[in-house]
Amino acid sequence: MATIKHNCASNDVNGNPRRVYVFFSDGEAIAAWDEGYCGSDAVPGMWRQQAYDAERIKCTVKEYRQFLKLPSPMWADEVKGYSHLR
Repeated sequence: MATIKHNCASNDVNGNPRRVYVFFSDGEAIAAWDEGYCGSDAVPGMWRQQAYDAERIKCTVKEYRQFLKLPSPMWADEVKGYSHLR
């Protein structure tokens, strides 16, 4: 089952947010979108509502940076295992 979690680290020294939406499929993190100032709109449309309703989880800055190394596809069908959505 696919889920999205909203992982939140502390703000940087300039006050900018460090939050990322992480897409999990069968318990494996396979994609992530940096929230920036876009909120849930950072996530492709198909999963945007799920991102909006996502559980907010505190994470460390190190974890946040690790999540940012995951792919951030522009379209849902570009997420690993979801090419059938084309």
